[in-house]
Amino acid sequence: MKILVTGATGFIGSNVAKRLESNGHEVFILVKEDSKENTVGFKKIVYKEDLNDLIDEFKSNMFDLVIHCAAFFVAEHKYPEEVDNLIKSNVLLTTHILEAMKESGVKKIINTSTSWQHYKNEAYNPVCLYSATKQASEDIIKYYCEAEGIDCITLTIFDSYGPNDKRKKLLNLLNDCCLNNKALELSPGEQYLDYIYIDDIVDAYEQAVEYLENNQFKGFNKFYLNSNNPLKLQDIVKTYEEVFERKLNVTFGARPYRKREVMETYDKRRKITRMVSKVFF
Repeated sequence: MKILVTGATGFIGSNVAKRLESNGHEVFILVKEDSKENTVGFKKIVYKEDLNDLIDEFKSNMFDLVIHCAAFFVAEHKYPEEVDNLIKSNVLLTTHILEAMKESGVKKIINTSTSWQHYKNEAYNPVCLYSATKQASEDIIKYYCEAEGIDCITLTIFDSYGPNDKRKKLLNLLNDCCLNNKALELSPGEQYLDYIYIDDIVDAYEQAVEYLENNQFKGFNKFYLNSNNPLKLQDIVKTYEEVFERKLNVTFGARPYRKREVMETYDKRRKITRMVSKVFF
């Protein structure tokens, strides 16, 4: 298949693009005009925030499928600098892609959403503006599914981890704490986290590609990628201490919980496959 991947400079998108290419798919990646990330080896489509230009690119290449991983994430946004970025990256870009799909006859998309759309374990309650924009993009996709006959599988991701992850997320901070004896200030640590290994996540994208290629799912469909084994932040730290056989320089309660901290993971979910996440080490 000829597949366009957005967000291929990010942790999840880059792994998805590499796996698809290794399996014989013809992979294109969508990059921002000012992107400085290393994307050697992939055919590039430059996104200039110009819908007509994007439609021309879609018509020229006639993709079989779009995998949409691109997003701008911030847990608690700052005004005004991050508001426009959230709307442009998570709502405008998604709409441009769908309109380009409509105009070029592309009928299949795999979308990526977040478990942060389910604060307090509710069907929809956004944790922050980021998750609200992700829900908005989902609603826009549903419109195109209903009005234009597009088939979509949305994969909702909880927490992810794996090799070559450069994000400043908890597990990387704990690795630094373990290996370099760095001090780490944390919240009280009663919240639950659900980590999925990157290979399992990529497996799910592969399965979604197969489903859409074989026309097994029509219209809008949503699945969740989780381990079924959420862990308290405190217990994750304890596991690190047991494995590395040392007391970490961690201070619980040194930072407050976020305004809308997710304390429990969403459990009313439909899973695309049985996720068996690898251990952390």
